[in-house]
Amino acid sequence: MKRNRKLVASILLISSIAAIIMASVITAIGIFYTREAYYDSFAEELHAAALMIEDEISHEWKGNWSVSEENRLMKGSYDIYDSYLMQLDDLHESTGIHFTIFYGDTRYLTSMVDSQTGLRMEGTKASEEV
Repeated sequence: MKRNRKLVASILLISSIAAIIMASVITAIGIFYTREAYYDSFAEELHAAALMIEDEISHEWKGNWSVSEENRLMKGSYDIYDSYLMQLDDLHESTGIHFTIFYGDTRYLTSMVDSQTGLRMEGTKASEEV
């Protein structure tokens, strides 16, 4: 009888350890895939927002993109700086995400502010990742 109890206790212990290991593995896999799905969803939303802004700017004014002699971003003959700066700031305020409009690899419109100078980070180059 004592032997059976030891056997049952051993089986229960092994089963419990196996269940804990399986639960841990399933939890780790679930966390990994949930995190990946979250980041993918976030990236898709950012891409959609960028396309929406690009489409809005492209259809608002006719002409090609250029930089004026005063170093202002132009769409055709229109200086878009004043028209979009407040929108980017409002978007940043409501989402907590910084928004930037580049021409080539240079920031011409951005909600990003240099913490040391307090000036907008316009005219700076994008990092290689961007």
